[in-house]
Amino acid sequence: MSTVAVDTIQTLAGIEQARLVQMKTLTHSTLSTTTATFPMDTSIPLIGEGEALTSLEITPTNTANTLIIDWICPVVANSAGGRDSFVLFDNSDTAVQFCWGEQLDASYVYYVGMRHIQVGSLGTSALTWKIRFGTSTGTLQMGFISGLTWADISHATFTIMEIRA
Repeated sequence: MSTVAVDTIQTLAGIEQARLVQMKTLTHSTLSTTTATFPMDTSIPLIGEGEALTSLEITPTNTANTLIIDWICPVVANSAGGRDSFVLFDNSDTAVQFCWGEQLDASYVYYVGMRHIQVGSLGTSALTWKIRFGTSTGTLQMGFISGLTWADISHATFTIMEIRA
């Protein structure tokens, strides 16, 4: 019988392929609402658009490593039905990834998520990644779904993993 370290991805022959160096996770467990908007056009979202929702900081241990950044959250409803957007901004306030869901009316509950992979050139100073959210119209509600479909067990999660190069 062989043993595999839980922080290591190995081949069957036991050759290490990757190693988890560190992981930061934030759970967003409050109902958040906004009427802030992101323009639904061909432009890249700007840091002043939408509304600040949450942020997470990580200090890479090696500039050559890789960061895997995940965001998944429940969207409760939009009062007018619309395109609900979540945008990931990097340390320099540049939009690097986004996700959105579209509602036909105000009766939906759904999940949206995104993954961003940042390979190398990280530096070894603290990096702050930010999530902003907004809608094309109406009032967007997301986060903790109290009293709705999944009672009090639905939360948004923001995770950053550093993988050794």
